[in-house]
Amino acid sequence: MRAFLFKHSANTVTFAGMVAAVWTNVLVWDYQNQGTVFLLAAIAALTDLIDGWLARKWRIESPVGISLDRWRDKLFVCPLFVFFIRDIRLETALGWKESLVFSFIKSVLVVILIFEAGLIASWFVGFTKKWNVKSHRAGKIKQGFYVATIFSWLIMMFLEKEFHWQAGMITFLYLSFLLLLAARYAFASLAGYLERFYLASQKN
Repeated sequence: MRAFLFKHSANTVTFAGMVAAVWTNVLVWDYQNQGTVFLLAAIAALTDLIDGWLARKWRIESPVGISLDRWRDKLFVCPLFVFFIRDIRLETALGWKESLVFSFIKSVLVVILIFEAGLIASWFVGFTKKWNVKSHRAGKIKQGFYVATIFSWLIMMFLEKEFHWQAGMITFLYLSFLLLLAARYAFASLAGYLERFYLASQKN
């Protein structure tokens, strides 16, 4: 029993992160539980660090664990980005500059979700053909920008609700900057997987 728990400890942490990610995305739509949402998001993000550290330290990495890690990331990020697209409400009082920035943010979020759909498809192909589906440097950097965007957005929502603080143009330009970098590395990650799988297919 102890050996079983040891072998699957990293996967258990990943699964806990998946549960936290799902509940983050369920509760965020309520707009009333920002504190709980922030805590759950922090748990989901921390499990991404802990499970990888455990797997490397104890040498218990496995294709299943790598795939679970990727699905936890997708469950955490993609539904939240859909929520963020909905959360940007273009009110008639906004000037053309604000509307332009909001439309740009929405567009970048949509592009990122398209890249993520491509990454999910590439994982499926790679996993079924038993190719290397391990994440690479671009994917890890991409995830870092995703997490930075998510927590910046959640903090913004919390400040708006609790202190009636209104985000200004600088805040949304900052979010635009994070998302642009995230999109750049999401594209690099997808391109990296396609190149890796192309080379693997040529060997077979």
